[in-house]
Amino acid sequence: MGDAIVDVSTWLVLADEPAGADGKAWLTPPGAERSESRADWWLFKPAKTGLVKATGGQHATEYRRNDDRVERIASQLARCLGLPAAEVRLARRDALEGCLSRYAIPDGWSMASGDLVLAEFDGYVSCANDPKVKERSGHNLSNIQVLMDGLFGPPFGAFSDVPAFDVFAGYLVFDAWIANTDRHAVNWAMLYRGNDVCLAPSFDHGSALGSGLRDTGIPADVDAWCARGMAGRFEGGRSRTLVDLALDAVQRGGPKAGEWLRKLAAITPEQSREILRGVPGLSVATSTFMGTVLETNQRRLCA
Repeated sequence: MGDAIVDVSTWLVLADEPAGADGKAWLTPPGAERSESRADWWLFKPAKTGLVKATGGQHATEYRRNDDRVERIASQLARCLGLPAAEVRLARRDALEGCLSRYAIPDGWSMASGDLVLAEFDGYVSCANDPKVKERSGHNLSNIQVLMDGLFGPPFGAFSDVPAFDVFAGYLVFDAWIANTDRHAVNWAMLYRGNDVCLAPSFDHGSALGSGLRDTGIPADVDAWCARGMAGRFEGGRSRTLVDLALDAVQRGGPKAGEWLRKLAAITPEQSREILRGVPGLSVATSTFMGTVLETNQRRLCA
């Protein structure tokens, strides 16, 4: 059975999303706006388009990317792994297709991006001017481990007593598995409530699994494609693979960090492929490619 697509055409607009672009907006179902809780706040992200370069004097043409579908896939894969991550559903708002990401900040808490909290470290270069800069100075495991020393994972579920860096190591294992090369310092965060500080759930995985590839651009050699997945948003990342960064984080962490690899090894290819088959609009070629990417990266991480 395929995923249900939520029609949010009649949902109320609470606010436009200032971070990012692409016409995002915070929505809530009719009636929920009267609640003081933000548990029913959802961020609508319209499907993105890419451009096919013009050749032979012709105009460039647009095509639909799979970022929204990958957000949903990643949400389900995170659940399989037992990783704390934003809940995502596929959605439609009038004529716009896209996805919904549930508000990830518990009531009574506030959130600050990794970019903001790393600003206190000497040599760190802020994302304020350009979050997409590669080889960002100061965005490295050493600084992140110091920042998270003595702190814990998200304040709900099974992670409130798990060291924050061990949970963050899980985020990097997840990135390496799903080929997410976009873990810049605005794509992870810390939660605050008075004197309490902890790691926020993982979010914003739409760039994973080759979401910008068209069927005609799917690589024939998936192993080679996966091997080129670099941790470019981290200091020194242009010469470091996502797998290497993840394994380094696991080695630096405590016993809980090592559990992510054992959990990943227990996931079967059929579990992943069942999730992929359920996504509406995903072509057979793309679904097959994504399944092969997941199997390949799982093998590289768990070897």
